[in-house]
Amino acid sequence: MLSSKTRDELLTLLDALVNETITTEEHRRLESLLLADAEARELFWQYLGLHCQLRQLAQSWAEEKLLRLTEAIESGAPSPSPMSTPDSPRPGLIYGVILSLLVGFAAGVLWFRHLTAENSVLPSGKSDQPTTTVSQSLPPPDRLPHAAP
Repeated sequence: MLSSKTRDELLTLLDALVNETITTEEHRRLESLLLADAEARELFWQYLGLHCQLRQLAQSWAEEKLLRLTEAIESGAPSPSPMSTPDSPRPGLIYGVILSLLVGFAAGVLWFRHLTAENSVLPSGKSDQPTTTVSQSLPPPDRLPHAAP
């Protein structure tokens, strides 16, 4: 199970990877994280899948806008003013809502996995914290304060 620190580091490295700003050292670290943990590899595929879907959505939206603009120029029709209000919702608004829902869903999944990773119950004897018994936390009986009679 990935620790929250490792998960944050992995997400930072994945962000650098998809934005093409990753350094050689960061790339080596990303590879070592992915080779070491199956959960890291699963997160990698989810992150890249979401990134690819968002990129395809943005590209199709841009191509559609370019096609409409080209058709308007070729037909000699005046382009609609930016302040005009169409009768139907704009495709950009619909894509924006879809994009927001996708990002919100991905963030929710990642947040839920983060919470469950932090709140996992470790079996007895496997905890990083030493266990303290009541007898270890109380002073010896001769040092306990006595109530005044």
